[in-house]
Amino acid sequence: MNLIHYLKDEWRAYTLGGVLLLMTTGAALSIPWTLKQIILSLEIDPTTVGPWVLLLVGLAVLRGLLRVASRVTLFDPARRVEYKIRGRLFAHMMRQSRSFFGHHPIGDVMSRATQDLNQVRLLLGPGILGVLNTIFSYIGGLTACLLISWKLTLLAILPYVLLVGLLGKVARMLMVRFRRSMEANADLTAYLQGTISGVSLIRAHGEEGPVTERFQLRNREIFDANWSLAKVRAILFPLMIVLPSIGAMVTLLVGGRAVVQEEIDLATFVAFAAYLYLLAQPTISMGWIIAIFARARTSWKRLQELFDFEPQIQNGEQASIPEERRGRLQVKELSFAYPGDERLALEQINIDLEPGQILGVVGRVASGKSTLGRLLSRLEEPPHGTVLVDGLPVADWPLEALRRQVSVVPQEIFLLTDTLANNLRMGAPDVDDETLLYATKTAEIHDDIITFSRGYDTEVGERGVTLSGGQRQRTAIARALLHGGKILVLDDCLSAVDIHTERRILSHLRSAREGITTVVISTRLSAVVEADEIIVMDEGRIVQRGRHEDLLSEDGLYRRMWRREKEEAA
Repeated sequence: MNLIHYLKDEWRAYTLGGVLLLMTTGAALSIPWTLKQIILSLEIDPTTVGPWVLLLVGLAVLRGLLRVASRVTLFDPARRVEYKIRGRLFAHMMRQSRSFFGHHPIGDVMSRATQDLNQVRLLLGPGILGVLNTIFSYIGGLTACLLISWKLTLLAILPYVLLVGLLGKVARMLMVRFRRSMEANADLTAYLQGTISGVSLIRAHGEEGPVTERFQLRNREIFDANWSLAKVRAILFPLMIVLPSIGAMVTLLVGGRAVVQEEIDLATFVAFAAYLYLLAQPTISMGWIIAIFARARTSWKRLQELFDFEPQIQNGEQASIPEERRGRLQVKELSFAYPGDERLALEQINIDLEPGQILGVVGRVASGKSTLGRLLSRLEEPPHGTVLVDGLPVADWPLEALRRQVSVVPQEIFLLTDTLANNLRMGAPDVDDETLLYATKTAEIHDDIITFSRGYDTEVGERGVTLSGGQRQRTAIARALLHGGKILVLDDCLSAVDIHTERRILSHLRSAREGITTVVISTRLSAVVEADEIIVMDEGRIVQRGRHEDLLSEDGLYRRMWRREKEEAA
C-alpha cells in the first residue's frame, strides 16, 4: 500500500489548504504592486498615500492570517495519516510470529515506527506545503516579473538553470546517506534496548568493557553516517542561497543602471525587486524540501519493508468452530522445521489427549519440547492437519477463538509495565475479584502479593523487574487460569520455584482445572510425576512414553534423568 491510498481520504483538507495557500500567495504578490502605488503617490501627490499605506498594512495582516490558516489546514491531515499508519503498523506487528522479530530486532522496529514515521509525516505536512508554496510563488512571481521586464527576469533566473541540474544529483546523494544514517541509528537503538534490558547480567559477568566497546563501534557508525550526510547538506544549502543571490545581484546592478538612465521608473523597479525577494524564500527553502523528500522516501521504504513481511500465521477461514469445546488435543505424524532451516526440529510426533488428561513432556535441552508447545498453541505454524483441537486442525480455527481455547504460559515470562491486577486480567478484563483471588491462590502467588505495600495495585516495573523469577512465573500461571481455555500449556514455567511450591501448584491445578487438558513441559521430572502420560523427547523425537512408574522401570533416558535429578537434589 502506498501513500496515495492515505492521501485520497484527506483530499478535502489538502484541497482547502491549497486554496488558502494560493490566497496567501495572492496577498503576498499584491504587496509589491501596493509598494509601487505608494512610491508613485509620493512622487505625484503625497496627500493620497494614506489609503495605499492602509492597504499595505491590511494585505500584510491578511497574508499572516491566511498563512496560519493554510498551515493548520495542511498539517492536520498529515497528523491523521501518521495516526492511521502507526495504528496499521501496530496491528500488523501484533500478527507476526517469531521469525519477523528474528529479521527485525525490537529496537529496529521501534526506530522505524517512530523516527521513520515522523519523517513521512514531515513530508505530508511541511513537505507538501513547501512544494505548493514554491509552485504558487514561482508562477505568480515570475509572471509579475516578466510583465515588468522580461530582460531583467531572464538575468535573475539564469543561475537557476545551473541549480536545477545540481539538485537531482544532490538529492540522490542525500537519499543514500539518509538510509545509512537511519540504519545505523536503528542498529544502535536495538543494541541499547537489548543491553539495558540485560544490564544486571552484564555487570554480574563483568562484561561492561566489551559491551561498551561494541556500543562505541555502533556509536562511531552513526557519527560517520551523519558526518557524511552533513557534508552533502553543507553543499546543498549554500547552493540554494548563493546562486539565486548572484542572479539577484546582477539584476539589481543592471536594473539600477536602467533606473538611472530612465529606461524604467523607480516605482516599477522597486516592485520588481520586491517580487524577486518573494521568490527568494521558496528558493532557499527548496534545499530543505529536497532534504525532507529524500528522508521521507528512505523512511517510507523502511516502513514498507515491515508491511511487506506477511504474517506466517494467518487467521483460519473455517466457517464454524466446534459447538462443544471439550479440550481434546491430537497430534498426528507431526514433523516440523523452522523456516530457513533444513534440519527437522520435530519428527513423527503423535499424541492423543482426552479432555481433562495431563501430559508431561520432558527431555534434554534443545530436544524440541518448547517447539512442540508453540505448535500446540499455533504460535508457530504446524503442517496442516497435524495438530487438532476438538477434531479441527488449528489452522482452521479463527485465531481469536483458538487463543481462547488454548491458554499458554511461555518459558519467557512477559509482564506489562502496569499493576499486578491489570497484568493478571490481561485477556480477561471483566473477571471478578473472587475469581481473581481463586486463580492467584491456585498459582501460589496470593500470599506473596498481600505482603506488598500496595497489594494487587503494585506496579511491577518494566517486564516485571520488581518481582522475582518465581513470582513472575506464578503470576503468569494465574493469568493463564483466568484466561479460561479448555487446554493449558505450561512451557517450563516452574523452573524458578522450589520443588515444594511446584508440587502444591500442580496439585492445585489438578483439582482446580478438572476437565481441562493440561500439557506440562518441563526440564524437571518432579513436575510430571502425576501426569496421565509422559513423553520423553530427544533430538526432536519421542524416545519413550508412559506413566512415571513405567518409565522408571525401563532402562532409558527417563530413568537416567531421574537419577541425575535426585543426585543433584541430594
